[in-house]
Order: sequence, then structure tokens, then C-alpha cells
Amino acid sequence: MNRYIILITLLLLSASTKAQLNISYSVGYGQYQMRDMKNMAKTVEGSINWLLGEKLKMTDNFPAYITHNGEVTYQLNQHEFGISGDYMTSGSEYAYADYSGNYSAKIVAEAFKIGLMYKFHFYNTKIAEAPFSVFLSLIPSAVLTDVKVKEEVDLHEQNLHEKMSEDIIKSKFGFSMQPMVGCRLIFFDHLLIQTSAGYDFELGTRINPTYRVDWSGFRLNGGLGIRF
Repeated sequence: MNRYIILITLLLLSASTKAQLNISYSVGYGQYQMRDMKNMAKTVEGSINWLLGEKLKMTDNFPAYITHNGEVTYQLNQHEFGISGDYMTSGSEYAYADYSGNYSAKIVAEAFKIGLMYKFHFYNTKIAEAPFSVFLSLIPSAVLTDVKVKEEVDLHEQNLHEKMSEDIIKSKFGFSMQPMVGCRLIFFDHLLIQTSAGYDFELGTRINPTYRVDWSGFRLNGGLGIRF
């Protein structure tokens, strides 16, 4: 009998707290500081141009780019906690061409983040009967960074076409702390629409004593989710 009383109590407690499982995916915009990497890219451009005679053109140098984010969280009243993952990429690109052929090169940086997320929904109301909330979030994360160089050469007279790729660093560990503010609207009790903005503070992943990969910068995300 005591077991049934405990079971009923737990079920009633769970129902009264209205705990929810949320799964969401967002696409975002990320700015990256990348001061060292931009300087390194300019150094590479200068070195190659010294050999070619100022003919190589840099078309990109670690610009802001699209980010991807996924979350699996558990919400209990105003408190939400779970796991967050991100994918980020940026790089520099060079190109050179003349009558004899062409040459192109890319320095590509990619990063995967996995971290613990906490959200506090400090403002809650309804918009046309749909629950709406404003929240603060904090995400400490581990960051694994890859940097590689890709080159492609075409020489017409020699009928030569070569592609080369070399890893500079592979899955190098770093750390991130990302505070954000956002809002969420829930439709039909199960569909989530949310957006958030904040800043990603990174310790940076060192390539060598001179250069490091710094993903720090402004973040803006928006996406959809489902609630169970």
C-alpha cells in the first residue's frame, strides 16, 4: 500500500510542476574576433605575393558566418537546463590566375561546441493565448577546433591538376562562456519559436605560441523546437 501512495504522490507532483522536455534547432549569425588568424592570413598573402609578384588576391579573411545550434533541455517552471551544441566555421581564401593556369588556397577553421545550458525565464505572459517568455541563459562549453589548409593548382600546358589538404590542428581543446538573452513563443502546446542574442567569450585555441583561434564575438540565433 505504501508503494502505491508514493507512486501516486510522485505522479501528482510531476503533473503539478509541469516539467517539459524541449528539443530545438536554430540557425544563427556569428561574428568572430580572429585577430591572430587574420594577421596570419595576411602574412601568407604577403609571402606568396613576394614569390608571384603581387598577383595573389585575398577574397575572404575570416568573416562573420552562419552558425548552427541544437538544444535538448528540461524545463521546470521558470528554470530550464540541459545540453547545447554548436557548429561554427570561417576562413580565408586566396586566388591567382593567368594564361598558364590558376592557383587557389583556403585556410578553413571549424569548431564544435558542447556545453551545459541554464535558462531562467524571468518574464512570462500570453500572446493570443500562446505562452510567451523572456529568458536569460548561460552556456559554459568545451570547444574543439580544426584548422586546415586546402590548395588547388591547374597548369594548362602541363595538363596538371592537383588538390592538396593539410591539417594544421585537429580537435584542439578550448573553452567558451556564452551569456544570452532571448524570448520564446509556444504554439499548440508543443511548437516552440525562439530567438536569442548574446556574446561568446572564448579563451581561444592556440596553434603555436604566436597564433590562436579566437571564436569570440556577437551571436544571434533563431529557430524552432518541439515540446514533449
